[in-house]
Amino acid sequence: MKTSSERLADAMEQTRRKWRLRIKAEAAVAEATINLDQFMAALKVVEDDHQLVLEKVQALRNALCCLSEAGEQQPHQAIAILKDLSAFFGARFAKHMEEEEKNLFPFLEQTVPEGGSLVARLRLDHTAILNKRQEFADCLEIAAELMDDGLSRAVLLDLVAFGLELWELLDAHAHAETQAIRQCMVCRLPG
Repeated sequence: MKTSSERLADAMEQTRRKWRLRIKAEAAVAEATINLDQFMAALKVVEDDHQLVLEKVQALRNALCCLSEAGEQQPHQAIAILKDLSAFFGARFAKHMEEEEKNLFPFLEQTVPEGGSLVARLRLDHTAILNKRQEFADCLEIAAELMDDGLSRAVLLDLVAFGLELWELLDAHAHAETQAIRQCMVCRLPG
């Protein structure tokens, strides 16, 4: 049989254990809140910019279709639209990718199984998009210079080809990021 001081010591130790467990639980809740806040910030970056990018990607596809239909006859309006879109993808979209790499990618690396390889693929996508955008911009510049003298069919076909390749890369990348975010959400769900 335990003495009263031993029982008191046991009770105090049990209380300490409960407090340690409670402190650990509170720390876990605080960490989950931080992770949730981090996730929501990353999600907001992606959602806000993806909506704008989606509109620009659709405008790119539409301008390329108009250019294909107008052909060598009336490329001026389509070329002007394509120049604006190229400038957008060169400036605003490049900034969007930087924000993703700063805010979204670290979170994906930590949260998603095989997050490191996923982020590596998304970074490769970013590089491919930037390179293709530059090829498209270069071709667009040549087309704009030649437009007054008459745009050759070869230049027109190159411009449409580079534009469609850029459109495909942007579309595939948006789907990959959306899939990564869904996977992240599933990993973060309790239970």
